[in-house]
Amino acid sequence: MGVDVHKFIIGVNYNLLNPKSKCFLVPSIGIGVLQSKENGWEFLQRDDHVNGPDYVQTEPIRGEPLKTTQVIPTIGLKTGIVFWKRLEFGLDIQGVYAFKSYQNMYLDYEYLGEPQPTAVYETTGTGIFTAIFLGY
Repeated sequence: MGVDVHKFIIGVNYNLLNPKSKCFLVPSIGIGVLQSKENGWEFLQRDDHVNGPDYVQTEPIRGEPLKTTQVIPTIGLKTGIVFWKRLEFGLDIQGVYAFKSYQNMYLDYEYLGEPQPTAVYETTGTGIFTAIFLGY
C-alpha cells in the first residue's frame, strides 16, 4: 500500500532439451527496469504480537513510499511438459535483484518496558518469484 510498482524485463532464453521432446528446460537471463511511485494511500498497521510477549509495539507500523527508477538483473528457469499439441504445464522460477528501496516501513517498540531504536524495513523488490502455469 502507498506505492505502485511496475517492472519491465527484456531477456533471452534457450531450451536445453530437444525441441521435439514433450519436456522442456529453459534457463533465462534478462535485464529490466523497476519503477515505483506514490499512489496516495497511507499505510498504518497495528500488530500487538511483534516478536513475543516481551515486545510491545508503541506506535502503528508506518510506511514511507519512495519514487524510484532502477535497472534490475534477473535470472530464471522454466520447466514443464507439453500436452496436447502446444498446451504446456510447468513451473517458472525467476530471481530478481534490486538495489534501491521503493518503500521503507518503520516500527517503534519496547522490549521488557525499555524503548528500542526504531526498526526500519526496506522493500526493494529483490526476491525469488515462482509460478505454476498452464499455457498455450
